[in-house]
Amino acid sequence: MSQAQNPFAGQNFTTAEELMRNVTKHVAEAQAKAEQARTALADGDVTVSSPRDAITVTVTPMGTIKSVRFGLASEPMTPAQLTTAFMTTYHKATRQAMERSVAALESTLGETMVTRQMRQQMAEIPTEDDANPKGADR
Repeated sequence: MSQAQNPFAGQNFTTAEELMRNVTKHVAEAQAKAEQARTALADGDVTVSSPRDAITVTVTPMGTIKSVRFGLASEPMTPAQLTTAFMTTYHKATRQAMERSVAALESTLGETMVTRQMRQQMAEIPTEDDANPKGADR
């Protein structure tokens, strides 16, 4: 275990009670950070609408679809246009939700393996330019 992983590295404890107080303090701090992260993630749903509100998508902090609504502007759209509008809107919502989740986690826990993996996943989400060819929901 490296010094960065071991909060007790370099500290000399003269009694078992002193060690126990220090361990208890670190456990309480870790629990408080975990609760802060849990609270930040609990409020992380994101809702995004396509241009002209043809499609509105709500996702969880990890990008799971909670709801999809089709507005009046979707009626004249072709199936291909609807598909493109949906995917573009979904990707935008997912990216925003993951960005908020990463920021919430990093503000309480710092950069972790989980946040690095989330950033890698975000990099794979197509951007609006990638997924929105001319004529889709315009």
